[in-house]
Amino acid sequence: MLNKKYNPFLLLFAAGLLAMVYSCKKDDNKITRLPDITISASTVTEKFIGDTLKLDPTIGYDNQQATFTYKWYKTAAITVNKTIYRQISDKKALVYTLDSLGTLNLKLDVTNTTTGITATSKTSFNVVSRAERGWYVLKATAEGNTDMDAFYTNASGSQITANIITAKNGAPLSGIPVDLGFTGFYTWYNPATKAFVSTNTCLIPVSAKEAMAYRIKDEKILANTEQLFFVPPTLATRNFQSLVCDPNLMTIVDNGKVSGMNPNANSFLPERSGDYNLSPYFTIAPYKYNNSNLGYILGFDKTSESFAIVRYKQTDISYFPDNYLAGSKFNYPYNISSNKMGCQLVFMGNTDGTLDSLSSSNGRAYGLLKKDNSNDMLLVGLNTELLIPARYGNGGFSPVAFKLDLPASSYPDLTSASLYAINKNNPILYFAKGNTIGFYNIDAKVYNSSMYNFGAGEEITYIKFIDAQYDSITANNFRNLVVATYLNGKYKVYRFTVLGNTLTQTGTLFEGTGRIKSLIYAVPSGYSSATFTSLSDSMYRYY
Repeated sequence: MLNKKYNPFLLLFAAGLLAMVYSCKKDDNKITRLPDITISASTVTEKFIGDTLKLDPTIGYDNQQATFTYKWYKTAAITVNKTIYRQISDKKALVYTLDSLGTLNLKLDVTNTTTGITATSKTSFNVVSRAERGWYVLKATAEGNTDMDAFYTNASGSQITANIITAKNGAPLSGIPVDLGFTGFYTWYNPATKAFVSTNTCLIPVSAKEAMAYRIKDEKILANTEQLFFVPPTLATRNFQSLVCDPNLMTIVDNGKVSGMNPNANSFLPERSGDYNLSPYFTIAPYKYNNSNLGYILGFDKTSESFAIVRYKQTDISYFPDNYLAGSKFNYPYNISSNKMGCQLVFMGNTDGTLDSLSSSNGRAYGLLKKDNSNDMLLVGLNTELLIPARYGNGGFSPVAFKLDLPASSYPDLTSASLYAINKNNPILYFAKGNTIGFYNIDAKVYNSSMYNFGAGEEITYIKFIDAQYDSITANNFRNLVVATYLNGKYKVYRFTVLGNTLTQTGTLFEGTGRIKSLIYAVPSGYSSATFTSLSDSMYRYY
């Protein structure tokens, strides 16, 4: 007989196993099956980034008492061979802030502390942005600083978020509000990865003292004032006055001096040289699909009282020579100098149509100027085709197509108005004074000083005709005159359809606290094509 030796640990294990089996036996000699661990949780289909996810599953164990441990995981990486998880909680009820966009994969392990048996449940859902589609308003607070509200529009209905800058930044931007811009091409330096991330879709809110880049999709501040400038302007004397967001050149004006940021850059370059003092009013040429015609901004120099060009990849500003277009193809003689106008610009905006016979093009704007030492005004027609490098010698001719005197005695409310806007489809100038909107039809020379009146005490603080044809959900697109009013610390935002001389209120009335300076209707970023123009490439509609 072979001599057998047994490991004492194996003997102990076998004895324990037999004892467990015996304990599970019933009187009829059948072994009782251990209950299954069941996990039941509510189904999640879609959540917004920034939301707090709360999941509290029901754990079943065939109505028997047991103690469990819990481990929640999220997918950290997926390789060819395996999925890597990262633990995010050891509580039964998961409370987790959703901090990234895309598909979120969750796994829950529930382990019986007595038997060591584990049951697993998995769930997946999409985390989407609530913020990419909706209205953003830049406003003055009661203390005279700058904050931003949003009225989101998405599949879950409208949502309102107030005082976004304070919530994200810890404080509003100091100083009164100046402007609110949009770019699809901001490049962010990620300090965590030490790498640049291009084509970030951002809002650029600007106050008199500060600016920031706010990425819309995940509601994240990417850069503050110091990070937005290679050489930040001195805080004590800083006075931001204007922002222009051309797709190929973003500019900001500080005390009349302009700095530019090229596309896919992350900072404004040093201010451009020269003896000039730019007004806060600008316009840009229309976007044309697959045509490099952008990056040329039309402004006005208060020092020389002349129209000027802020160009892409330039270290100063340019002026138009006293050369004039002529010939049968032009509807106007173009013999008016754009230099030493003897006026100061009070408004400038572009509209559809043309001031020459190139009927297929859009490239006209209008400037309203107040004459020196007078209440009289001058209205000029401007051919923005002259801003386009491929047209007419790259700014080699005066852009002023015509001028029209508007004496204060004949147009008292127009010449004393506080705000102006231009219809983006027709040459109609709107003006606001107190609680009243009037208009002037430029071609027909029709003047109406009281087109629409708001309630007593409501002061108009913003007026713009917004031609939003850039939403990929075409049902959301609109052509409205948008007006904001202020009364007793609160604002209202109205939208109107325009039919002839009649304004008809449409859409949702937005309300909040503060005084509105500017607003934008934002949509998810997209790339322009022959049939679709993105918001970034439609920004000329705001100037």
